[in-house]
This record gives sequence, C-alpha cells and structure tokens, in this order.
Amino acid sequence: MVSRRRPQVESRVPRIPRCLAAFALCLYTVLVGCRDPRIVESDRLFDRSFEQFERGEYEAAERSMEESLANAREALDPDDPALATPLASLALFYFEDMRLGEAEALLLEARTALEGAGGGDPLFLADVDNELGRVYTAQERYDEASVLLERVVEVVTHESGERDPAVGLVLFDLFGALAGLGEDERAEATLRESVEILEEALAPNDPTLWDPLLALGRMELQKRDFTEAASLLERSLGMMPEDSAST
Repeated sequence: MVSRRRPQVESRVPRIPRCLAAFALCLYTVLVGCRDPRIVESDRLFDRSFEQFERGEYEAAERSMEESLANAREALDPDDPALATPLASLALFYFEDMRLGEAEALLLEARTALEGAGGGDPLFLADVDNELGRVYTAQERYDEASVLLERVVEVVTHESGERDPAVGLVLFDLFGALAGLGEDERAEATLRESVEILEEALAPNDPTLWDPLLALGRMELQKRDFTEAASLLERSLGMMPEDSAST
C-alpha cells in the first residue's frame, strides 16, 4: 500500500489501487442502468479519487472519496450492497492515516450493506473482512484479527484456489496477527507459506513481495541465520517502493 505518511514500516505497495479497482467493479455491477444523478456523481468522484491517487494527490483523492460516499449515502438505503464500495474504499484511506476507529466503523457498515443483500459476493465480503482484520491488528486486537483473517483465508481459498496469490496476501496479514499474539511457530509457518505462494504466482521483482520478504528476512536475522537473512533483505531492498526509499 502506498502511504504518504507510512505509519508502519510494512505497508503493502499496490493495495489501495488494487482494492479500489476491485471495489469499483462491484459498484459498476450493481449500478448498471442507474440514472440517479447522485449515483452518477458518486461514480464520477470515485473514478476521480482513483485517478488522483495514481498521480500522487493523496489528500485530494481522500476528499473525492469522502464526497463519493456522501452522494451514495443520499441516494442509497443503508443495506444497499452498492454502498459497500465507497465505504470500504474510504476505509482504506483512513487506515493509511491511522484513523483506525473511523476505518473500522466504515468497514462494519460495509459488511452490513453486503449482508443486507444476502451476503453478496463472497470475495468482496472477504476483502472487507481482510481490511477489518488489518485494522484489528493495528489496534492490537490480535485475537479478533486472527479469527477473522483465518476465516478470510478459508473463503479466498475456496473461491480462488489454495495457490492463488490472494491467499498469500491474506496469509501475510494473518502472520501479523499471530505474531502479535506471540504464537511464533504458527506465525513463522504462516509467513513462509505466504512467501511460497507469492513467489510461485508473481514475477521475482513484483513489489507485492517486498513486505513478506522483508518480514522473513527480519525473522531469519532474529534466529541469527545471517546468510539467509542477508539474501532475503537484499532481495527486498531491490523491490523497495520509491516512496519508501525517500521516507
């Protein structure tokens, strides 16, 4: 995730643009044929937010997403699944700002909207739960985070296959929760599985690998396996996002 403030060392490089694109697909699917001007404006602002983010205009992108959500709230019922898209998307921005309570509230509201549609798309709901698990981890609510993220792993594995890179990404988030709980053996096994899946599915220099390799390198360093640690950390250094190198 790209962050202008980088509240943590580990921050997933492509997360915001990837998630916004995924959430946008859900919005378009639900709103095809909709002519309510407030929804049209919400959709326009959503697209503008994505474009601003891609240009590095982070504060403007967040404001556009807030306006997108405001228009959607005016037009849609609280349990309309289309409302989940701007809710979950704005939560990503708030998470990056470490506005964790607000991010949690938006994600819980997004869950309510999806459940109001009879559960909605299981992968979309899993994405929302994944983000909620990350919020709980950042809040040091590790028990809640681990239970939720384990459920997300099951859903994504069932829907996408056990070697899908999305499984590897959720496993990395689960690793963070398990490490917070002090379950070192489970955390290490989960991290290694995450790295294995991602290395199998992605190009060797894909920036998505940066965080998992960095975490694994640090783990090897703590175990005093300096040769393996140096190899992993050197690889992760070559994937370091530009915004991180300048932070």
